[in-house]
Amino acid sequence: MSESKKEKLKVQVWIWSRNPADQTAQVLMLKMRQDRGGYWQPVTGGVEPEDQDLESAALRELREETGLEPLRPPKALGFEFTFQSRWGGLCRESVFEAEVAWGEGKAPAVKIDPAEHVESKWMPADEARKLLQFESNVQPLEILKKTRLSVDPSKGRDIGSALKSWTRKTGVALLLGLCSLQNAYAVQDATSAIEGAEVRKEPRTSGEVVGKLFQGQAIRVSDQPVRDLLGNAWYRTKVPDGPYGYINVRDIHLADVEKLQQMHGIDPDAGDNGYDPSGAGWTISARGLYMGAAEFLNYSVGTSYEGEFAVNLGWGNKGYARRKFALGGAYVGFGDTSLILGSFVTRLYSESRAEPEVRVRGGIEMETGAISAGLNLGMRFPFSLVAGAHISGYVEGAGLMIFRDSGANAVPIASLGVGLALHL
Repeated sequence: MSESKKEKLKVQVWIWSRNPADQTAQVLMLKMRQDRGGYWQPVTGGVEPEDQDLESAALRELREETGLEPLRPPKALGFEFTFQSRWGGLCRESVFEAEVAWGEGKAPAVKIDPAEHVESKWMPADEARKLLQFESNVQPLEILKKTRLSVDPSKGRDIGSALKSWTRKTGVALLLGLCSLQNAYAVQDATSAIEGAEVRKEPRTSGEVVGKLFQGQAIRVSDQPVRDLLGNAWYRTKVPDGPYGYINVRDIHLADVEKLQQMHGIDPDAGDNGYDPSGAGWTISARGLYMGAAEFLNYSVGTSYEGEFAVNLGWGNKGYARRKFALGGAYVGFGDTSLILGSFVTRLYSESRAEPEVRVRGGIEMETGAISAGLNLGMRFPFSLVAGAHISGYVEGAGLMIFRDSGANAVPIASLGVGLALHL
């Protein structure tokens, strides 16, 4: 691995293990030889030319200095710093953590390198904190303590671990699954109100006509109308044995008219299915998503659960102003990370059958309390137009930033989720 001519690259690796008997965690401390300072520290070392990346360097140093084998490759803690080496030159050190398996009834056996260290000890994080001399070791240990080590021994695990364990179990049942309790009127029954009612390719009066209906012909239309630039309301529908298109609200009669019209802000006494853009309606939904996430080069899978309160608002006669907005609360868990997030959700207008959704999110990382913010872009596609329960395909990509260490370290995370939606 190449490195800057101005900086020497180094790694710091905090090794830890958990006693399954009482769920307490301990970290490994190494004491340097006296001629190298004689102080206590975690594994440290320089990046060598043969190292493919910083993670490879961290794994190599861990094995060389302790003889241990981690349960998984070392993972970045999202902390790095620069310092002036006592041998001259500027160094940049990146910090990693790695868990090793607990031994049979005792802490894992360590084989130190006598050329560098004279002693090794396993100890609780608070005890290790007292031995450290450098703030560049103290801060990573505090991050490790919050993100990996903190456990209530009386419960055996913290809330984040319990939730992640639960999501892993239910994730099998939710594989490629999105369970959504949506408005029961996602699709509704209607009939043509006039002879020769026109279905157009786009929701506007100048749109290409793709089909015509005879008076009284039964069709199914979307639960939400969209508005063109002139204020006309259009429902998405499918021409029998033909393509999808849009039909003007004045050309149809809706089933259970009064209930549906009131829910969508339509005044049933206005005549001609009059559409009142100032009206509002609401729905409550819950969803679960099975996803993959990547933090730097570390990939993991997890699940996302979200409850939403959605409000349908009308903001005037111009444009596609009437859309679905929602406020939601979500739990997201993947790998060793779990987050509680609030969401602002909007469903965007689309001329196609697919329905794009945007989620703006903010919240906290449960293990560290770090602030996080992100943006989710999703697409929902109903497989059929039926009045009752139906299934939709779903895909969602997301970008998230976790601002750890009081905002000094911003950790980017990207995720992709795919699934099926069940609408009841």
